[in-house]
Order: sequence, then structure tokens, then C-alpha cells
Amino acid sequence: MLTLVSGAGGNRPSAIHLSSAGRTTFGRAKKPPLATDHHTTLGQDGSDVSRFHASATCQQLPDGAHRWLLKDNNSLNGLLVNHQRVDSDEIVLLKGGDLIAFGGQSPEPVLTCA
Repeated sequence: MLTLVSGAGGNRPSAIHLSSAGRTTFGRAKKPPLATDHHTTLGQDGSDVSRFHASATCQQLPDGAHRWLLKDNNSLNGLLVNHQRVDSDEIVLLKGGDLIAFGGQSPEPVLTCA
């Protein structure tokens, strides 16, 4: 399981626990794009967060360990990991302590990998 912790208040959840099963999407939509997806609502109408801004998936390695991948889903305002812009459709390997910002305007991270 991966836990993402909020670094700011507002409409952001304080902690998101990602299951290693399936895909988790992030965005301002109220429901996931597919019934099999998990979804976390971030932002609200008028925010810099797209409806289905990004998605995270877990891969199990041959040794039984897990790794987490984060992908920008062609969002309008971008995704930042450790203050570095992630290109559309780029996949980033997440590590403990990574700072994740959705929408890219604020220098403060939205979520931190714990």
C-alpha cells in the first residue's frame, strides 16, 4: 500500500491510501472513468486540476516487492513531481518522500509519498 499525505488544507484529503489492486485516478471528477478504478477527488470546478488529471498503478516485482507508477493523463495544467514537470503520458516511478503537485501553479506540494 502507498500512502499520499496532503501538505495543504482546503479541499484536499489529508491522507490517501492507495491499494495495490487496480488503478487509482486523481482529478476533480466525482467518479472514476472506469468502474474498476479507484478515484480520489482533488480540487473543484474552476481549479487547475483536470477531471481525470493523473493515475497511479502498482506493479509487483518478481521478488514480491511493489513499485508505484504515476502518469499524467494529458492534463491541461500539468503535473509536478519534486517540482519537475511531468510530460503528458509520461510515467514516473514514485519513491518515498516524492512531492506531487496537480495543476502546477502552486509551489507547495499537494501530496507527499509516505
